[in-house]
Amino acid sequence: MNATTDRTYIRCNGRSDRYILVRIQAPASTRTSTRDPLAAAFVLDRSGSMSGPKIAHARDAIASAIGSLAEADRFAVVAFDHGVETVMPRTAADGPGREAGRQAVARIAAGGNTNLYEGWLRGAEQLAQGMEPGMIQRVLLLTDGHANVGVTDHDELARTAAGLRDRGITTWALGFGDGYDEALLDAIVTAGGGQALDVADPDRIPAAVAGAVGEALDVVAREVTLTAHVGRDLVVEPLSRFRPMSTGERTTVLLGELVSEQVLEVVLRVNFPYGRLGERQVVVLELASADGTMNARIALPDFIYADTATNDHQVRDRVVDRTVARIYAARARKGAVGTNRRGDYRSAVGEIERTAARIRQYAGDDRELNAIADELDAERVMWSTPRMESDLKRAYSVASMVEVDRTNDGWARRTVDPDA
Repeated sequence: MNATTDRTYIRCNGRSDRYILVRIQAPASTRTSTRDPLAAAFVLDRSGSMSGPKIAHARDAIASAIGSLAEADRFAVVAFDHGVETVMPRTAADGPGREAGRQAVARIAAGGNTNLYEGWLRGAEQLAQGMEPGMIQRVLLLTDGHANVGVTDHDELARTAAGLRDRGITTWALGFGDGYDEALLDAIVTAGGGQALDVADPDRIPAAVAGAVGEALDVVAREVTLTAHVGRDLVVEPLSRFRPMSTGERTTVLLGELVSEQVLEVVLRVNFPYGRLGERQVVVLELASADGTMNARIALPDFIYADTATNDHQVRDRVVDRTVARIYAARARKGAVGTNRRGDYRSAVGEIERTAARIRQYAGDDRELNAIADELDAERVMWSTPRMESDLKRAYSVASMVEVDRTNDGWARRTVDPDA
């Protein structure tokens, strides 16, 4: 782990925001044959809108994923429409188990409405009933629609995801086509410690499922946390889209599972209180994982209260500025998706314009920062007119991946190409 700040001087007579860019490198896997076993619950939406290629590709993808598991792994399959069916209870992924799973999946057919909550919860229950020490527990939710039966409130679904994560069960979601609720899946996986993948084309379903399972099989660090220890009255929050937990003078950001050789950048925003000229504030960062794989501690250079002229003329770290700008641009685009969909084009464009103007305020002559603002300005026409649903889904998904420092398609960034 290493960390850099955008600036080190802070104002005496006003609350200052400063940004910390934390770079984390996960170790390479050295235990391929003895990896932690996986318990995966495949939860498949079989509502009427899934009929045709989507459910056919999804069945094939789940059957293939089951076939990739080892005997020490476990799996379950749940299907839901207006009702919920445990297609395959938690089962050992040995030869007979894998074959029984494939046969059971082949019988799933499309049905009625979308009781997403109960289906997802049934999958989690299958994992919880037989939790074994050291086993990775992951629900893969595959859906093309909105939650329209049972519990449908986004906040309640997010609270459920957070509760499952606290019990060691993470949730990933794959949204198919143009009809799924991207904001709902985003809320679930943010609280649930996973990722939401946009799968626009049914032909891409097998690759998406294989990738999600592949990452689960490549985890090298579990329950990774980044903790900021700060002085009294300092407020720390992640600008990156990770769940925080604050207690007194400590804020812990839950980073979840990291895969072999993953590189991850996390941005923290620190808000400082009023202070006396020359007074110093200390921030100490601590990286840890539940399995002991990752452990590091860094004391940042002191933040110093200074006069207005010193603050206004201090040198900025442009690498930090660029990362912060990309995240703010991503947030603006996610906001514009919702307002554009509602037909409020003026608000959509306004959010984009305000973010571009804010970036230009500190861009100076930095070419990359100005390019980020230029890209936003160039999008004003796009956000001022009705957009195809597929375009909105893709824009939201790509922006979400910027917030968690993943590739546009949702995969962990690594020091090496996993396909090389």
